[in-house]
Amino acid sequence: MANKKRVRLPTRKVILERQAVREELLHNLLEGGQCRDLIRMSENAFRRLCEILQTVGGLQRTQHMSVEEHVARFLHIVSNDLRTWFTSWMYRCSRSTTSRCFHRVLRSIIAIEGLYIQQPTGDVVPREIQESRRFYPFFKDCIGAIDGTHVRVHVPNRDAPRYRGRKGYPTINVLAACTFDLKFTYVLTGWEGTASDSRIIKNAFARNDKLLIPSGKYCLVDGGLPHTNKLMAPYRDGHPTLFTIKLYHGGEFTKYPDVRYIDGTVKYVDMVDIDEFSVHELDAIIKGFRYGVPPVIYYHFLIPGGDFHFGLRPLGND
Repeated sequence: MANKKRVRLPTRKVILERQAVREELLHNLLEGGQCRDLIRMSENAFRRLCEILQTVGGLQRTQHMSVEEHVARFLHIVSNDLRTWFTSWMYRCSRSTTSRCFHRVLRSIIAIEGLYIQQPTGDVVPREIQESRRFYPFFKDCIGAIDGTHVRVHVPNRDAPRYRGRKGYPTINVLAACTFDLKFTYVLTGWEGTASDSRIIKNAFARNDKLLIPSGKYCLVDGGLPHTNKLMAPYRDGHPTLFTIKLYHGGEFTKYPDVRYIDGTVKYVDMVDIDEFSVHELDAIIKGFRYGVPPVIYYHFLIPGGDFHFGLRPLGND
């Protein structure tokens, strides 16, 4: 008969001590005047959030944990980038308890998403535009701005090359749209760090939960996205011939239709002038990264709003 591992259960004294620590933490959070410093919101906003998550989001207290403690633990993690083990130690509980608490609150927040994250209809000119002589009437049809960012993630080693883009470490691409009063109206996550911005925005317009831009309206974007009737990219005044080089090294592309770059690194070189670009300059760029110059170099071009899967062409070492 196999020996069973003996599990030491906490005594009643230890349980009461842990409970006292949690109650003191929650009391100091709400009454100590440091709520905004610790969880990035005021005491009144915290209580209001707890009420909304309970009545609308379906968050319920458990036998040993109140709704307020649920939300406090969640906000401690997301507002201070704390790890589960540290939050578990702070609240004197197991990691599994903290994990279950976090996901309960997360599910409740997702449940109220439709009430607070709504895409603009374009019926009203934004106040920030209407009240500015600088912007009105030139931007009266602009409803917001779209931009992307990279968030660091941990992925299995076999998938890491797909997520390792210009940052040098695995990331996911996050595309977000917001209004001029800094309210998010759309967020798309999950794309690998090597995915191009144009590919991500194309997917955002084609998904079931797609990005909506009303007819005749548009959003402001940066130079990494194409200029279309729904997206306004900046005009490169005085620099119409500048472009960005995306340099792949050490890996290979998979075959169409699932075109991915695996087992290699990706580097970016911005502000390259097409009129002055040559094979010699490309050679200097490659050596600048301390890469060996291969006998054959592959390049691709990207048509604005298009896809580069059919654009790969060999360039000899002329």
